[in-house]
Amino acid sequence: MTTRRQAGIVQGIILSLVTFLPIMATVSLAPGIPLFLNHFKNVAHVNTLVPMLITVPAVMIALASPFAGALSDAVGRKRVLLTAVAIYGVCGMAPLLLDNIYALLVSRVGVGAAEGMLMTVGKTLIGDYFAGERRQRWIGYQSGIDACLGSLTWLLGGVLAGGSWRGPFLLYTISVPMFFAVLLLLWDTAPPAAGTAKHSPAVTKFPWRIMSIVFGITLLTSLMYFSYPVNIAKALRDLGIDSSGRIGALTAIASLGTPLGALLYARSRVRSSPILIGIALGCIGIAFIGIGLAHDYRLAIAFGFLEQVGNGIAGAATVTWTLSCLPFEHRGRGMGIWSAFLVAGIFLSPMVFGLISSQTGGTATGFLYLGIVCVAASLVIGGLRSLRFNGAASAAY
Repeated sequence: MTTRRQAGIVQGIILSLVTFLPIMATVSLAPGIPLFLNHFKNVAHVNTLVPMLITVPAVMIALASPFAGALSDAVGRKRVLLTAVAIYGVCGMAPLLLDNIYALLVSRVGVGAAEGMLMTVGKTLIGDYFAGERRQRWIGYQSGIDACLGSLTWLLGGVLAGGSWRGPFLLYTISVPMFFAVLLLLWDTAPPAAGTAKHSPAVTKFPWRIMSIVFGITLLTSLMYFSYPVNIAKALRDLGIDSSGRIGALTAIASLGTPLGALLYARSRVRSSPILIGIALGCIGIAFIGIGLAHDYRLAIAFGFLEQVGNGIAGAATVTWTLSCLPFEHRGRGMGIWSAFLVAGIFLSPMVFGLISSQTGGTATGFLYLGIVCVAASLVIGGLRSLRFNGAASAAY
């Protein structure tokens, strides 16, 4: 049975934490990679298997998200979300008892499937619970919370890894209180007059024409979004910074731009997501061009800060735009496909940047040419300000 309750700050925080869980799953293990390599050093192909502990969940997100979204439309968001948190916790904590790398990989498959469900249904419920300005604020806050907690989790993962290679998996115990928070404080949603012909899925078709544009722009934005973190270290080395610790400190300073961008988005009075995406890609493109032309690492980091501000805006704006283009009865399915395109962009980003840089002369020119493409795309996307779903079901949420 569905209810018509008013969501508030408690639901917003819970859903922000729900969508952070997939980020935690990746960030928390990264500092422990050397320990995993040492512990399983006698296992054949260890140098391939250990990185898969991080990459396998990403593949599962892309595969599971569309199915999770469609399932949430069919059986209800809360049921799918509770199942996802339970799977995430069991599979996430399993390595505390396992000592076989292949068993660990199986557990990571389960974590990845749960991540796809969490990412999809968590963002779908943000769209269900909040509308208009409140939706924009909470998506912005959600992105800012993800960025801040990501940095904290990186630190905690490193600290826990200092005691044992199993240490970072203790972070998955957060799934226990999260399960009860979802169980007790969230609820299923329904559009106004649910079950009437006006809102019947048989009458309202999936808006493929609009969503094909949104999904394509999500893929492009994701490509741009992840080009910076993957390649900035090499750019700084080319500018004379040889210390990994110094590179880490400099990029950490620049990364403060991401929560700032998310906060600016949350407080923005501009309601058109395409315009905001255009502004974000403009910031990213100008930053890429600046990094490509920089002859001093300080200038590159200044442009890196601008790029991260653009990232903070882009990440939130693409979610808001996707939700605004989806009627209620197709929102889960649409967000699931959106998640798959987002992950596809992450996967393709290193290959695209590598191809461009290899053909144009190096990392700096890779940033330069990608920046030009990004600025051009920002002008085109900014002109799509009227593209949205205008159905009553969407307007209600």
